[in-house]
Formats: sequence, C-alpha cells, structure tokens
Amino acid sequence: MQAPFVYDDVAVIEHNDLIHSQFELSRILKGQVDTNREMNGSYRPLFLMFLSFLGKLFGFSPSIFRLFSFLLHALNGTMLFFVAHKIFSLSQRASWFVALLFVLHPIQVTNLALVWKQSDLWIVILTLSSFLFLYQSSYSKTFYGLISFIFFLIGLLIKESAVVMPSMGLMIEPLCEKQGRVYRISTGLACLAISFLHYHFFLPNIPRPLLETGFPGSRFDYLATQLSIFPYYLKVFLFPSDLTIDRSFVLKSISPHLIIVLCLLACGSLVSLLYAIFKKSRLSIAALIAILWLLPTSSFHRLSLLYDETRFYLVVGAIGVAFCLVVKKWTDLSIFSSVLLKVLQFVFVLTLVSMSFLQTFRWQSEESLWKAVLDIDHRSPRAYYQLGLLAQNERLLDEAQVYYQKAIQYNPNLENAHLNLGIVLGQKGDLNAAAEEFRKLLTSTSYWAALGHYHLGLGAFYRGDHDHAFVHFSQVRKLSHASGQADRGEAIVLTKLGKTNEAIAAWQRYLSGDGLKEKDRQVALREIERLARGRTIR
Repeated sequence: MQAPFVYDDVAVIEHNDLIHSQFELSRILKGQVDTNREMNGSYRPLFLMFLSFLGKLFGFSPSIFRLFSFLLHALNGTMLFFVAHKIFSLSQRASWFVALLFVLHPIQVTNLALVWKQSDLWIVILTLSSFLFLYQSSYSKTFYGLISFIFFLIGLLIKESAVVMPSMGLMIEPLCEKQGRVYRISTGLACLAISFLHYHFFLPNIPRPLLETGFPGSRFDYLATQLSIFPYYLKVFLFPSDLTIDRSFVLKSISPHLIIVLCLLACGSLVSLLYAIFKKSRLSIAALIAILWLLPTSSFHRLSLLYDETRFYLVVGAIGVAFCLVVKKWTDLSIFSSVLLKVLQFVFVLTLVSMSFLQTFRWQSEESLWKAVLDIDHRSPRAYYQLGLLAQNERLLDEAQVYYQKAIQYNPNLENAHLNLGIVLGQKGDLNAAAEEFRKLLTSTSYWAALGHYHLGLGAFYRGDHDHAFVHFSQVRKLSHASGQADRGEAIVLTKLGKTNEAIAAWQRYLSGDGLKEKDRQVALREIERLARGRTIR
C-alpha cells in the first residue's frame, strides 16, 4: 500500500499534468494520455477522468488508488461467484473455489500494484455485470438488455479491450433462456458492429505515442507472437514464482507454418463454438471466453515486450470455471468427506495467500521490482534499462553505464537505452563515445532521429563547434514532433554567443510548443527574463 508509483504509473499519474489540472478534459477526450505523450495510443478517457477525480478528492497517493483496486478486485470475485453459480451451474462450493482462485492467485498482484492496470479491473466488472444482466434479460428483455448495452459503451471509453465484450456476451447466449433470444442476439450484433467501427476506424486516428519504436509488425504478426508465447502464460499460472512484470520476445513476421497453425486454431474455435451452441457445452464456452480475452485488442504502438501477465486477469477465472466443470463431469465428490474437503480448501487458500504475499515484496520500490525481474529473467533489457534510469537519477554514472550497456546487449534496438547511455557518457566527459550512441538513433524513427541530432548538436556546442551545432538543430527541425527541440538547441547556442534578440525569439518559439514540461517552461521563462534584463541594462 505504501510502495511508490512505479513503471507506467509514474508517467500516467505522478508526472501527468492532464489529470492534475482542472482544464485538460478536451485533450483527454481527444486521446492524449499523459503530458509528455509517452503513453499515447490508448483511448481511455473515462478511466483517466476517474483517476483525476479520485486523486483530486483524496490526494494523488499510491495507497488511495491501490485501495480502490482492491475493492474493485473483491467486487469482481463476488460477481464471478454468481456467474459461475447461476450461468455455469456450478455448486456453491465450486463457485467459491473459482472466486477464491480468481481473487487470491499471485498472478493478480501486478494488476493491483500498477494503477494503470486498474482499467482491466473496470472492464471485467462491466463484462461480468453484462453476463448477469443478459442472463436476467429473459425476464425483462428491454431493461436488462439496455443496461448491458450501456455497460458496453462505457467500456469503450475505459479501455480498448471492451471491443470483445459483445463477442463474450454472445458466447453465453446458449446458456440463457429462449425467451428474449432474438432481442439479445440483435443487441449483441449491433454492439459487434460498433466494436468493428471503433477498432478499425476510430482507434487508428487517435494521437500516437512520441516514444515510437522501430519494431515492425502487423496486428496479425502480433497475434501470432501472442499465440506462440501462450505456454509462458500457462507456466506462470501454474508456477507463479516465475512472474515478471514483462519479458522480451522478438516480434517476428508470420511464417507459412504459423499461418497453418492459426487456420487450424480458427477452425477448432469455430467447431467449439458450434458445439457450445448446439450442445450448450459450458466447458467450451468457458474456454472460448478465455481465448477471446487474450486477443490483441490494444491500440498501443507495436511492442517487443509482448509478455504481460496482466492479460491473464479474467482468464484465471475462466480457467477456474473450466476446471470445476471438468471435475463435476468426471468426478464424484461424494467420495470425499466433508472434513477432508474443508481441510483441502484451507490448504488451497493458505497456499494462494502465502504466494501472493511473497509477490508483494518486490513492489516495495522500483529497484526491488526490477532486480526481482532479473532474478527470474537475467536477459530482460527492460529491467536493465529501468535500473540504469534509477542509477542515473542518483548520479551513479558508472553503474548506470553498465546497466544501459547490458540492456543494449540483450536488445540492440532499445533506442532509449542508446539515448541515455549517450547522455551518461557525455556527463562523464567522453563526448566521442556519447556521439557514437547518438548516431545509432539516426536510422530509427523520426522521433529518435530528432533526439539523436539534438544531442549531437549539443555535443558540437560543448566542443565549441557552433556551425555543426546549427546543422544538427536544422535537421531536428525537419523531423516530426521536433521543432521544439530545435528551438531549444538554437536558443542555448544563441544565448552562449550573446545574440540576445535572436536568443529571446528562439526561447519564445520553444515556449509556444505543445507538450512542454512545467520544469522546462520555467527554465525558458527565466532565460528570457535574464536576457531581457541584460538587454535593458545595456
């Protein structure tokens, strides 16, 4: 509860002026996520507004947000109990097993520790609520069906994964009463049409992240990669001691063999769907819900870090339901005495609680989190990079250099590691080695190339080569999202050269740019004031 903000929460909550300010609603509705546009690419305006409201009401403390996550998680477990009992016809004892597995499994710790992942908790609340309302719509089809439709629209404003809600609602249709079936299916198909339009026409046009990586790959490649690493998801489900916050996998273009596998999986899913519809197979429906939840629905930019256990949030519950259905079908539980069942329940709960409790220790600090990742996966470039950032912020430059070099060793295309390694080398006085790192950014995307030219320009300035500094800054200006950096670089050089009027004009252009941090804005204002005062004195 007292652990600091870490990882994405730093950008989305701690340093995000959009949710701290009173007047940024329009930017949030247009799709901007954070002040520095690092996390853009996700359309979650309602979720960001909720974070803003909660923070302004109770204070932007990590413990407040996490406490609310715990409450949402408990509510999800309660609703899962009713879904398992009412819709999947499990006994109360089996439904409690599913709910406890879902609530207490160690894989859920990450969703509770990272506030940014609270969006998953909200989507599951809406999904399970929709299940229950659709199931009840047999008795009042208009009222309950309308509520389910409203929940779907709310979900679209909370997280992109809400686009699978209509498909999941149609999955449980065979388990509902025949009364009101036409109405429910019509509503589900309408929601599917809205999902298609939202995903394929609206989401591609929202603001993209500035920290755009150079990794290639289509959504089909992304899906193929997710399927290829599915065994890793199952591994951490069964052996939670192998949990990490993420793990690196290379995003590969799809091969003919994978196309065949995907076609077979699609055919198998279609057969299972038809079987579930005609035979009302609860086991098939639970499995299909788990598969749908794992579909790559994020609108975020292409990532090489595709392994994220938070994707398993609802899948844990679906697996629990499927397990109990198998046990119900093949095992006569009456052979166990009541006492034995209670003992097994106690051991089961105690084991889950103990393993989840051990997971919380890694979240005590950013350093303990990433060192725990390295204990599990010593080849994690993200962990080395994050530890390098921590060391750099503490001015431990030698240690930061080692971490960044390790990150690059395991992922040579990690642009931010090259950038920060160059900055560290420059701070240590090795300008030539720093320039080598900055030059490696010039072949990447326009954002990183602009940063490379900007720092090469600063390096030339520190050497006294002002002409080459202006050449690099002019290259910065030609690249997208880069005019502010060019203005800043030119302002620094012009200030040093004593060209007061031109320097003031450059600083003013820099101030007029978008996405400027408050700290940088104050620096620019002080420079303008100092230059103007000096001009007045002369």
